[in-house]
Amino acid sequence: EFGATARGRAALAEDEAKNRDMARLEGELLDLEEAEALVRLGAERLARRGVVTLRGPLVAAAEGEHPRELLQYYARSLAALDEPADSRAKSSSATIASAQ
Repeated sequence: EFGATARGRAALAEDEAKNRDMARLEGELLDLEEAEALVRLGAERLARRGVVTLRGPLVAAAEGEHPRELLQYYARSLAALDEPADSRAKSSSATIASAQ
């Protein structure tokens, strides 16, 4: 799935004579292509699980309470990825302590 972006990154590393701005731009393009592939794969998997429905380029929550709860869970999980690791550990400890 990510073979094209991996080959692109390898080509960038091999050709050091390229203009730095061009190399940066190509790197950003590869990052965007990889992000697009990840979003597409994630949406397809969520659709197979019945969590979302796909209508062309649009993604919508599937009907019912369970799919919405799963989407909220996934959203919280993704948001936690942006937090520093020590902040996540403190948050987890606080959640566990409040549940006891």
